[in-house]
Amino acid sequence: YSYFFTGLFFGLWALISLWICVFFVKERGQMKGAKELEKPSPIIPTILSTFANRPFTLLLPAWVLDNFATTIITSLLTFFVRYVVKPEYSNQELYGCRPFGGSNHIFCSTTNVLGMSVLALLLGALFFLPFWLIISKKLGKRNTWLLWSFANGATFLVYAFVGEGDVILCIVMSVINGAPIGAKFLGDSIMADVIDYDEFLTGTRSEATYTMFKGFLPKIAAIPASAIPLVLLASFGHIKPIDGVIQIQPASIKTYIQVVIIYVP
Repeated sequence: YSYFFTGLFFGLWALISLWICVFFVKERGQMKGAKELEKPSPIIPTILSTFANRPFTLLLPAWVLDNFATTIITSLLTFFVRYVVKPEYSNQELYGCRPFGGSNHIFCSTTNVLGMSVLALLLGALFFLPFWLIISKKLGKRNTWLLWSFANGATFLVYAFVGEGDVILCIVMSVINGAPIGAKFLGDSIMADVIDYDEFLTGTRSEATYTMFKGFLPKIAAIPASAIPLVLLASFGHIKPIDGVIQIQPASIKTYIQVVIIYVP
């Protein structure tokens, strides 16, 4: 029901806002006295023409890999908390945690720890956004983007220090891992420069083509990034919960999750 109502809300939000945009924002060809709009170019040749823009072709693989890494961590973070941190099977003396219940402490539930970790990740992005903005003004957009790319890869490694029972450490490391997300605006800003450069080359504006291509290709890469790691869990000996109770997993599962969520990204 949560997914259903969330999807319903965002679906209606998108439809209504787009309808309002189409109704009120008129193109030049629809205004009184304006000349007719030119017939749009075929979609395939238009997309292929973006490969003539060298800055775009250089950045496209980076955007794909960024989305690939982000998708991996979002799809496996639940299992990282459940099978590496193990809130239900650790901190028995400190919080009274039990796999079959018996403790009401918030640190004894995978759901609670996961929620706090995701919230910490988002707060890290929010708090560090002004930092990245200041750095971009000091170092320039390109150098800041390179620094962000390095930081985005390096911060995945902080989860290597999180082990069984390290609930608070997991939340703190999530803040650090979320810090580079605050610089996501750099990608859109550089994309605007790429479009301006394309106008210099061709004499026409192609925002829609570049924006669609930039959004479409990473989403294609995100499909295997979210599906394959989950499918391979069974191959490494994953034991499903029984009657809603999380089971102790073999060591291979812990190693697999750590490699995929920390070192692959």
